[in-house]
Amino acid sequence: TTRLTATRVPGLLADALPDGVTVDTVRAMVAAAKPAEAEASPRVEVVPQRPAEPIPLVRPLPPAEPYPVEGLGTQLADVAGAIHEIVQSPPAMCANSVLSVATLAAQAHIDVELPIGSGAVRPVSSLFLTVGRSGERKSATDDLAMGAVKAHEAGLREVWELDAKAHRLAHDAWDAERKSILGSGKSKKGNKIDRAGREADLRALGDEPLPPLTPIMTMAEPTIEGLAKLLLTGQPSVGVFSSEGGQFVGGHAMSDDAKLRSAAALSHLWDGEPWKRVRSLDGAHTIANRRLAMHLMVQPDVAAQFVNDPVLRDQGAVSRLLVTYPTSMMGTRFYKEPSAGALALVAQFTARIAAALSVAMPLQSGTRNELAPRTIRLSPEARADWVRFSDHIERMLAPGGPLEPISGFAAKMAEHAARLAAVIAWWSDHAAVEIDSETLRGAIRLVEHYGDEALRLWQASVVPPDIADAQRLLAWLQERWEEPVVSVADISQLGPNSVRVARRARELVGVLVEHGWLAAHLGGVTIRGNRRREAWTIWGRAQP
Repeated sequence: TTRLTATRVPGLLADALPDGVTVDTVRAMVAAAKPAEAEASPRVEVVPQRPAEPIPLVRPLPPAEPYPVEGLGTQLADVAGAIHEIVQSPPAMCANSVLSVATLAAQAHIDVELPIGSGAVRPVSSLFLTVGRSGERKSATDDLAMGAVKAHEAGLREVWELDAKAHRLAHDAWDAERKSILGSGKSKKGNKIDRAGREADLRALGDEPLPPLTPIMTMAEPTIEGLAKLLLTGQPSVGVFSSEGGQFVGGHAMSDDAKLRSAAALSHLWDGEPWKRVRSLDGAHTIANRRLAMHLMVQPDVAAQFVNDPVLRDQGAVSRLLVTYPTSMMGTRFYKEPSAGALALVAQFTARIAAALSVAMPLQSGTRNELAPRTIRLSPEARADWVRFSDHIERMLAPGGPLEPISGFAAKMAEHAARLAAVIAWWSDHAAVEIDSETLRGAIRLVEHYGDEALRLWQASVVPPDIADAQRLLAWLQERWEEPVVSVADISQLGPNSVRVARRARELVGVLVEHGWLAAHLGGVTIRGNRRREAWTIWGRAQP
């Protein structure tokens, strides 16, 4: 009405005005009543009223059960407790850090025999995954547990630099002599070359000097091709360790075109099987008698991407992971001085790991980087406990059974227990040849925890694709988008990669509206300097 009167009064209403009231008078009245901004922005913005409490898109993740730290055995449990006291990170995170480092130190020296048939020997290597939000003190925990490993690698690099210089001199001398031998039999006048003499000289010269082994023991984000080359020319016992495990999960090794190869390689190394590689450029190689441990600390979204990946699940890589997602301690970590006892326990752990890493690795005869670990066996009592546990798991794997949803992991739970028990026994006594019943039972408690976590995370992951994508979009809106309103254009241009298509973004907006997390903002609105004809108000966070 305001706009109509202001623009068309002269033509329509002039004759109907009362005596003494002019068109100019009406214009002045209209101008006084009109909002100052209406002339520049005549659209009306109507902010919707806040709805009732939004409906959660997915069921909240049930709380984690406490980590059974006592299953680590007295010595490792004390170290995990000390790191927990010093850093105030979750006990499960501390336990995974300590156990993974002990595994890295042990895997070169021992294998474990499983009571299957006449006995099946397996590596003690394990692949650990710890889930924690940003700010959960993953790096601080990792630094304390990994101190000796990092120092050992620094020592390897120093020795390698000296050996590399010596190798270059030896290789240059060898190469010069070889060229001399090859050129020494040539005849300028047609005389017969002394082939037998040349072969004898080459045999006397010996093989080409090999470069020193690459001094890398741990890495954060290897490609699978890089890992293969490292195992061929480097240390026979290595680990993928990172407090920022997203580097590995989001890196080239887990890209769509490399994921299957990487998962297969991880499985081969975990199983202890020879890893055969035939490449046009690198030639044919068999990588055998090497060991790989892993501990990745990742944020929840990264963990969900990793453990719920269908390729990794189908290939079996996920069933080889020991995952824990402890309850956050943020909000309770008030400053306190660590006790002298806790500092001493960590120092003792660091010294013992350093000593274990300095011991020469047992090697296959005639090789320089193929391992020959000795075998640890279960005692008769421990063997009976292992069989009972294996049968118990098998019963729960029946169709409709409680472990059917995680059947891949559950089928390996007994083997996981034997591997962990062997590492714990070795840590207690490096000369141990047998795993006693108490140690195995502790390891079974650990594996049961990892099984509970696998079930808990599986239950949280069973959501339709639309809901999963809507949850990712909602997290982005709540944590990264700073405006109170949003448009489809904003989402498709700036939102999570999985929703950067306008049609998909609009579908997910509909899901969030249906659940009460978004509400239509009636009328146009300016967002970050861009005029949007259609927008939605974001609920579920404080409004400005």
